[in-house]
Amino acid sequence: MLVFIVDLEKRVILNRVIYPGAGLALLLSCFWPGDRVDNLLSSLLGGAIAFIIMLLVLIISRSGIGGGDVKLGILIGLATGFPELLVALAFSFFAVGLVAILLLLLRIKRFQDVIPFGPFLAISAIITLLWSQPILDWATTLAIHH
Repeated sequence: MLVFIVDLEKRVILNRVIYPGAGLALLLSCFWPGDRVDNLLSSLLGGAIAFIIMLLVLIISRSGIGGGDVKLGILIGLATGFPELLVALAFSFFAVGLVAILLLLLRIKRFQDVIPFGPFLAISAIITLLWSQPILDWATTLAIHH
């Protein structure tokens, strides 16, 4: 929630929040139910995939996200693991797009205005940590039936 508020108000994601959070996420991954090694590998894979995806978005968009968003993505990947990370990223990109379109249509923002991405990543991470399994089950059901 700290990242949500600070990025929304100041448009910055603090390393002093991200780095300890990343260490804590890795440590806690060893204590989730199930095999410790599998959980740690899932956490590391989530962090690595988040890094690749977010770095590609940073390079392609040039100004759509910043380095803090990339680091926050890595933290989310470490916290959620793989494949749950994909739920968090998909939800955050969908949500920010929807909000951006709404703000443009209502003329609250102009096309060149900046919308901080960190709050969307933070909310998506919380949703994923709480409800990723039902979301993944629903997505799998949709994929099988279509």
